[in-house]
Amino acid sequence: MSQSFINLSSYINYTQADKCQEQEMFTELEFINQIIDQIESILNNQLNRSLQVFNKSENGLDYVTEADHKIEEIIRQQIKEKFPNDLIVGEESGLGGDQLSSENSKRRWFVDPIDGTMNFVRGIPEWCVSIACQDENGLRLAAIADLAKHEIFTAARGQGAFLNEVRLEQVNPPELFSHTIYGGFIERGNKVEISDRKNKVDQKLTCLNRSLGSAALSLAYTAAGRFDTTYFECPIYDWDVAAGILLCAETGCQAEMLAAAKDGFYPRMLAASQPLFSNFKQLIE
Repeated sequence: MSQSFINLSSYINYTQADKCQEQEMFTELEFINQIIDQIESILNNQLNRSLQVFNKSENGLDYVTEADHKIEEIIRQQIKEKFPNDLIVGEESGLGGDQLSSENSKRRWFVDPIDGTMNFVRGIPEWCVSIACQDENGLRLAAIADLAKHEIFTAARGQGAFLNEVRLEQVNPPELFSHTIYGGFIERGNKVEISDRKNKVDQKLTCLNRSLGSAALSLAYTAAGRFDTTYFECPIYDWDVAAGILLCAETGCQAEMLAAAKDGFYPRMLAASQPLFSNFKQLIE
């Protein structure tokens, strides 16, 4: 399992240089879009035939398919050809032979070839491809491709966030006690603690819980204002959330890990616009 690279105390450092790099960033986003175009037909073809499905965890909740491996290999190959000195951290292949100590690498890519594999396997159209790039100033580029619904969420640091190339507006939060939709308590941790926190939320909020089964997609929906809040209680890895964190930041939302990393993952995460973020966080602390 890879080490975490995202500096969560300041994972996005906006600088004056971002404005100067605007064209460069959008050129790199176009490169990511070209990769997504390439893999879209492959994934759609995979949906129309039997898949080889494997379970990579003891709890039986973590699927991986031949499509996951194939798509990650394509993404890795394309990035390496264009940016040979960049490190790539993928869900299925980790560092793929890259060295953590590479002095020449100032940039790292986080790749989740299919986030929501269980949905993908069952034909439920709630899965996505997630790609993010980080440089010395934090998260730089993000793309979350909801290919089942032909929605591509993208972001570049300091340049905004987009849905199918249309700029997303800054999120306007609802009142705390209105109909807040949140991403969900995914119960893979301490069920007593999770149940207690969920009860606190249910007692205070009139809300609907919509768990998509995809962390990246839930964050994209929060950035787009479809979800008011995204909250997770489950193992969270860099490739799950890197792209979504930047998308949220570019639409005025805040994302934060609520507990320290352990065993290579984060156990809890919250994303929302202010002041909803602070108020919701108080409920679950």
